[in-house]
Amino acid sequence: MHRSPARAHHLVLMVTLLTLLVAPLAGLSGAQPAHAQATVPSTWTKGFVMIGYGPDPYKITNVPAALAALKATGANTVALAPIWFMDNGTSTTMGPKPESGTPSDESTVAAIREAHRLGLRVMMRPYIDVSDGTWRADIAPRDVNAWFANYTAFINHFLDMSRAEGVEEFTVGVELINMTDPQYDGKWRALIAQSRARYPGQLTYSANWGKHTRNEYQQIGFWDALDYIGLSAYFPISLKDNPSTEEMVRGWSNYTDQVGQTYNWISEIKETADKYHKPVVFTEIGFGSYSNSPGRWDVTQHVGTLSLEAQQRAVDATFQAFVGQPWFHGIYWWHWEPYAGGGGANDLSDTLNNKPAEATITRWFGGSGQPQPPPQATPPPQPQPGLPPGVTPRPAPAPGQAGVNNPAFNGVPSPGPDTATAVYFAPTGHTLHAGFLDYWKSHGGLAMFGYPISEEYWEINATDGKPYLVQYFERQRFEYHPEAPAGSQVLLGLLGVALVNGRTTGPFAQVPSPGANTATRVFFAQTGHTLSDRFLSYWQQYGGLAMFGYPLSEPFQEVSATDGKTYTVQYFERARFEYHPENSGSFYEVLLGFLGRWYAGKQ
Repeated sequence: MHRSPARAHHLVLMVTLLTLLVAPLAGLSGAQPAHAQATVPSTWTKGFVMIGYGPDPYKITNVPAALAALKATGANTVALAPIWFMDNGTSTTMGPKPESGTPSDESTVAAIREAHRLGLRVMMRPYIDVSDGTWRADIAPRDVNAWFANYTAFINHFLDMSRAEGVEEFTVGVELINMTDPQYDGKWRALIAQSRARYPGQLTYSANWGKHTRNEYQQIGFWDALDYIGLSAYFPISLKDNPSTEEMVRGWSNYTDQVGQTYNWISEIKETADKYHKPVVFTEIGFGSYSNSPGRWDVTQHVGTLSLEAQQRAVDATFQAFVGQPWFHGIYWWHWEPYAGGGGANDLSDTLNNKPAEATITRWFGGSGQPQPPPQATPPPQPQPGLPPGVTPRPAPAPGQAGVNNPAFNGVPSPGPDTATAVYFAPTGHTLHAGFLDYWKSHGGLAMFGYPISEEYWEINATDGKPYLVQYFERQRFEYHPEAPAGSQVLLGLLGVALVNGRTTGPFAQVPSPGANTATRVFFAQTGHTLSDRFLSYWQQYGGLAMFGYPLSEPFQEVSATDGKTYTVQYFERARFEYHPENSGSFYEVLLGFLGRWYAGKQ
């Protein structure tokens, strides 16, 4: 991403209009190089960064056809790049700006699902830009600690989306040269560690190329913590207008700039790969469709001189230069428009759609060039999480059966020291991660929910028939609901409803309203039951309706299956209250029953 999207888009519009007025129409055909055409290894990442401009660029009506055309090139992956904005270069916060190009979460999720439907892998590469035009590489926040805290929250937003949707790769940052200075190495390592605890896919960073004064990929010291080295690879490879393919192939290993300094880009990249014993992927590389775009920053760019051939030959030269490098594992080409009609014969930008360069990439990627039309536009995401590829949810269990022959309930070995986003509970042999851990800690922890008795897994919900990511605890079941508002996406299972099912007599029979509510007695017409005294106080103090649901019974005496003793109990949609007079006056005077154990059959 070598220039801000808004400025690049405006520039392209202006020069395109100028070209249409004063330049002859350029044809789409061009002489192909005489070398024997090969295809890249099947193990390569063969991808594009799909990005658009304007409000909600991943519009659900556009993306299916664009992804089908992308797939037809032989690509095996697509990178989605949602953008958030800082106000200026010293800001400490960032957030979405739909009017400036931030896609909605709904359209991003729809694009992920459509890519997966087509058999494409997905990389999520969220990035930040600056509303006042400052390049992201130059930001210098006035409070570094506050900036990293807010940046982590930004990354976590998309990590959680990626985890829920089964996204295969994630980029934790893009071209933040100032902020990846070695003095911040520890902050990046902390971010990467918490990202791994939160998200199971591959992680990388997209580092800027650069000569020695601004060479981000060589200054980064945390490559060892990532799965591969990612480069925004805008290396200049020729100073000429319309250089030949052969000249640009040589430029990758023997490039001399305008002041006589010579560079071997391939050798320099390999040195970093060898230093960290990591493969390299170009997480971003592209060439404009004008005559001297391969010169990049070392020449005055002739952005008004249309040359689709210069772009095509630069693409071809890049494949030739890297196809035989064993440490090089693939390319994400910049960029693919999220609608099938993008690019074309008069487009001067680095868009690849409908240009000779697209055909060249198709030959190298081994594609057919013939997109299969989607059966229909992908509908908006429904209010349920999508399943990760290859995951089959367990059927909705009968009460008392959730843990029967379910490997998620088998204890697991400790993964190592606890972190801020992963805690291991030796008493039950299970780990609590990220969002579920945050909810557990902030809503009562051990006293309210007990220990985890399973790992996370996907299960069909008996209430609505939809699949959710769940985890069982001694007293509850957590469910992840991405359709809920932010901050309310962890919901508790209706285990009390299941336990009470069919019981309609005695204390479970509805009672008439006793009259006006008082400070010590509340009647719930929704279920026809009354809540009073100690149980009302506990219900009100520790979460109320959201935590426990409505009462499903009146208080009554019941023998506990846990210790065989008789207690006063009352049932709720999500809990069973037990009054323990032996703990009178303490927090433990009211305890919650082990509904999670009961539902799982693990009493």
